[in-house]
Amino acid sequence: MIRDWLTADNSAIAKIERESFSDPWTEDMLEQSFLSPAFRGFVEDEGGVKGYVGIICAGDAEIALIAVDPSFRKQGIGTRLLDRAVAFARESGCENLFLEVRKSNEPAKALYLGFGFQAIAVRPKYYSDGEDAIVMVLKI
Repeated sequence: MIRDWLTADNSAIAKIERESFSDPWTEDMLEQSFLSPAFRGFVEDEGGVKGYVGIICAGDAEIALIAVDPSFRKQGIGTRLLDRAVAFARESGCENLFLEVRKSNEPAKALYLGFGFQAIAVRPKYYSDGEDAIVMVLKI
């Protein structure tokens, strides 16, 4: 079940962040997201948070963060979350949806390409470990 992301979910989301990324968002960073009126988040919740997506809509839209608990990957959760984010961007009147993805993250790139995202740029050494980011966009 996809539902709105609540601040009460931040502890579970921070845990998934730590398990998924070398440079995870902290609970404090997640809390700060809610200070922006442009931020909206969604979670997959089936007896607990299994995944989440955070989107910023201000003119164009950007996926700020998205991940699925490693124990629940390859079950369509990422697809459902991204589908909800795209729908929200469309409902909000955004024309473009942007995101960055690690150059080495083949599963995420495959998901995004399947949705019709196109790579438009590379941000060299974007991540703290020096890995490049690929900037992608979806015309909504």
